[in-house]
Amino acid sequence: MIVIRKLDRYLFFSFFFPFLLALVLILSMVMVVETTERLRKLLEYEGERPFLLVLGEYYACQMPVLASMIAPVITLAGAITALVRLSRQNELMAMQSVGISIKRIGMPLIVAALLCSIASAYVQEVVVPSNARRTQQVSIELLKSRGEESIIYDNVFAVDPANSLWLVAGELDYTKKTIHDAIANLSSSQDTPDVLVFIKSGEWREAESGWHVTGHQLVETEAGLERKPYKELIKTILTPEELAEGAVDRSMRSLAELSNFAARFPGHKGSLELRTEIHRRLAYPFAHVILMLFAIPLVVEISGKTSVKGIGYALFVMACYYIVTLAMLDFGNRGHIPPWIAGWSPTTAFSIVGVWMYRRFKA
Repeated sequence: MIVIRKLDRYLFFSFFFPFLLALVLILSMVMVVETTERLRKLLEYEGERPFLLVLGEYYACQMPVLASMIAPVITLAGAITALVRLSRQNELMAMQSVGISIKRIGMPLIVAALLCSIASAYVQEVVVPSNARRTQQVSIELLKSRGEESIIYDNVFAVDPANSLWLVAGELDYTKKTIHDAIANLSSSQDTPDVLVFIKSGEWREAESGWHVTGHQLVETEAGLERKPYKELIKTILTPEELAEGAVDRSMRSLAELSNFAARFPGHKGSLELRTEIHRRLAYPFAHVILMLFAIPLVVEISGKTSVKGIGYALFVMACYYIVTLAMLDFGNRGHIPPWIAGWSPTTAFSIVGVWMYRRFKA
């Protein structure tokens, strides 16, 4: 029993160190590529703080976001590296010779993948949302080097508790201080229903501390719902600067925030995307375990040797998983399938196949 426990720890750390190395290498590559793509605009930087300091802070904020996105790929890379090393040193064959099956050898790796799933979910739900606002602030600081070029943000979600205002803006022009294709949910009191205002366009009035908007609202009459023109000033603390700083991608928001906005605007197209994102967020951490279930039977042969062909198959399965996931999410965002099917069907299907392959593995 003591030998088995030592073996489990050994196998766990055989995966853990390649995992960390792959994480550092891939994150470094992503930073280099992104910096190269933005080089021209970054060279135009005219901010008050030193450029390298701002760029370093930007990437420090982006690291948790990137890590949570690519973590399943890193898990697969760590598993393949660990299995190849154990095979080349004939350790897998030695373990088999004393009666330990490959499935039993793979259990510490699956536990490691499960821990990676938990860590990834924690980073996505706690660390990323807590840094989201600061990430956006630093991003704005870098983008100010564009001069007169407009800075546009899409699908901005914001809330003003002081004025009981929830706002979804299809487009925010930070430079011109205007919004377009927006919906405002005005909560007057607990006794009266919320008022939904469909905003065609709005302009920020600094002197009046509010948005002067043009659009319509639906008013319930005896004949039914009627459209009533709406052209008023909505007073709020949601300035263009505040909206821009809060215009973080939905992938950087917590599940509670996504749920609140989806409930506030059930008829808005953005609500459908939010509900799809919620189910994707819940299902995505399982990708670590799924890819591990495929990696062990595909990479390791019955003899205990690793196969280059098997590594290729494992990478192919990973590519298929992401392609199917992206396709289903697109269908969900367009409303072709329910959000829960879009979010959970790839994970469910690949989990079933992965468990079946692992259980049938004879080595």
